[in-house]
Parts: sequence; C-alpha cells; structure tokens
Amino acid sequence: MATDRFRLGKKTIPAPKQQGLSGRRAVILPLRAVREIVSIFGNLQKNISIFFTNNQVTVESADAGDADQPQIQFVSRLIEGEFPDYQAIIPRSCAANIVFSKKELLTHLKSAGLFAGRGSEVSVKIKTKDSLMVISSQSADLGEYESEMKLESASGEDVLITFNCRFLSEGLNAIKNDKCVFEFSNDAGPGVLKPAGDPGFIYILMPIKKI
Repeated sequence: MATDRFRLGKKTIPAPKQQGLSGRRAVILPLRAVREIVSIFGNLQKNISIFFTNNQVTVESADAGDADQPQIQFVSRLIEGEFPDYQAIIPRSCAANIVFSKKELLTHLKSAGLFAGRGSEVSVKIKTKDSLMVISSQSADLGEYESEMKLESASGEDVLITFNCRFLSEGLNAIKNDKCVFEFSNDAGPGVLKPAGDPGFIYILMPIKKI
C-alpha cells in the first residue's frame, strides 16, 4: 500500500508459503527505498526473498551459490509508527459504477490537462442513463475544454465530481488492463478505481472539493 493523503493504492500479491513464515506483519518502507527495490528487482525473471528485522528490510535475489546469477542484496531501514487506517476511507457502497477503456480516458485527460490550470482540476460528469462520461476543465488564461466519452456500461446515479488530473492519470497508468471500473460513493466522496476482473489492485482518489 502507498498513500499521500490525497490518494491510496493497494496491491495484493499472492506469495508462496515458505517454511518459517507464519502470521501477518505490517511494516512501513520509505518511498525512496520502494523506488530502489522496483528499479533493481522489477525486471528480474525470478523469485526474490524478503527478510524483516525490527528496524530493517533485506531484499535478495538468486542463491549465494548460483554462479550464473550473481546475488543482489538491498537493505533499507523501516519507518517507525503505524500506517494510516486505510480501511476507514474505502467506501462501503457506491452510488454509481462505470466500466470504460483506460486508453480512451487517458487520451481525454491528456487534452483536458492542458486547460486544467494550476490546480490541475478536471471535472467528471457521469450520465448513467446515456452511458456517457463528460470530461471538462477550464483555465482563466487558456479557456475551456469539454469532451464526451462513451462508457462500456454505467449504473446507479448521475455523478458530478472533480479530481486532480495528474493523480487520476497516474492511477490509470498503474493499471495494466485496458478495461477499468470506477466506483463513486457520491459527488463529494472518494472514487475507487480498479482493473475489471482483478480484485488485487485498488486505487482510491479523493476529490477536489469546490468552495
């Protein structure tokens, strides 16, 4: 899981059961360490081992005796404290649910972002009866932008909500599937973005509240 108070991403990865692994443990890693781990181990076509102590994590690849694959080891400290109670911000129910093409929405957001101004605000209007999403933005200097996008399916109530364009785009880019699901609790509550048919990843995005 990762969060910056405006958005939260959660990815569940099944791991093989190993001897000596029992129970559950929660740890907090520094963002810089996570980026280094992804950079070092992300493209390796093999399993890695992760070891925890009270104040540090060690990530290793390859066996020490494997001459063809040199061992790589990365060590980082852990952050003390408790991770925020993310379960409290996950909506228990949704007022609207849509299914759409990630690639198509990213194209609309790229154009809308040019007119979003300093706040990077993009409004999203869901017309469930017509299975339409209307994406709009405006800037005092550049003018206004509006486009419509046909949804694969839409159910529930109509929704009008504003998000940070960059945060929404980054959430979409974190999803590998093209078919995505977006759930809205209401006009002022968090949105839940996830790949269709894959419960292993969710991206929760807080809206920008209009004064």
